[in-house]
Amino acid sequence: LTFFGAVKGDSYAVQFPLYWHFASERLHASTTATPSGYFHTDRDGWSLGVGPIVPILYARSGATRSHFVLFPIVWHFRDAEQQRSTTVVGPFWHRSVGNEATTALFPILFFRSGARPGGTDEATGVVLPLFYYHRDAYTRVLVTPVGFAARGPRRDAGFFGPFFWFKNEDLTAR
Repeated sequence: LTFFGAVKGDSYAVQFPLYWHFASERLHASTTATPSGYFHTDRDGWSLGVGPIVPILYARSGATRSHFVLFPIVWHFRDAEQQRSTTVVGPFWHRSVGNEATTALFPILFFRSGARPGGTDEATGVVLPLFYYHRDAYTRVLVTPVGFAARGPRRDAGFFGPFFWFKNEDLTAR
């Protein structure tokens, strides 16, 4: 079964079930699909999918957005307008949003630092089960299997082993 046609700059060609092609001069876009993949172009860039029946490789390259996926091994997404990118390779994960960067190796490591657009500088670190650390503009917190410490603008407290301390505006204890 073969179909061809064109109307006002939009066209199509279909050789069912092996080939589909659609194009639009008005949208400056075209898409071609076969059982082994697809290819698409538009004003922003191009997209590609490759694989038998269901694509296992996806890619897009554009001025504002891009992505690459090799299912299930690698994922990478980037959005330049939102200043955002994410990469996943197995249990490894890295994301950046503005000046903030987050890196993790699931389920044991997690680190985040920097400031999101419009936010304040923060840092968080986790190595399970050894420690948790968080810092922002007002507080610092550290938790380990042998102790805890927290410091804020109005109080400071913690313990490590048998030693403890507490300090605020009214009371100091050690």
